[in-house]
Amino acid sequence: MDASLFWGAFTFAVACIHTLIGLIVTALSVRAAAPIEPGAHWLIATGIAVPLASSVYGLFVFLLAALAWFGFRSWHARAKQLPI
Repeated sequence: MDASLFWGAFTFAVACIHTLIGLIVTALSVRAAAPIEPGAHWLIATGIAVPLASSVYGLFVFLLAALAWFGFRSWHARAKQLPI
């Protein structure tokens, strides 16, 4: 039961690390391409959007895991109160 919350939090943590690494790679790529043309702003936007998508996915998985955890906990609490 607690494993669902753990894996949800783990997924979110990995997604945040992926976001940081992706933003660093994007910044290094922009620095390497020193003179950036004015029409190349889509390249920077894409470089930022890809790592942020992983954070959104990780947060979504974490929220689903948290909902499952709360559901399992309430089901378990109700099952313990039922007379046998």
